[in-house]
Amino acid sequence: MTHRHAIIYTGGDAPHERAHHTAAVIAANTDSETLVIAADSGWEHAVTAGRVPDILVGDMDSISEAHLPAA
Repeated sequence: MTHRHAIIYTGGDAPHERAHHTAAVIAANTDSETLVIAADSGWEHAVTAGRVPDILVGDMDSISEAHLPAA
């Protein structure tokens, strides 16, 4: 059985100062087959970590207008 990995980026403030670093390390150690999902402003967290989400979910109430056209 083949397993596919997924990363889910959620919105909101990072829980601690190393969260963005941790997200970047995870993104750097996954391949192009990894499914990237973002919820609302999680899109911005994913892009900051170097990944463009495959799927965007939510009501888009917290994603910035600067990122909305790209989403």
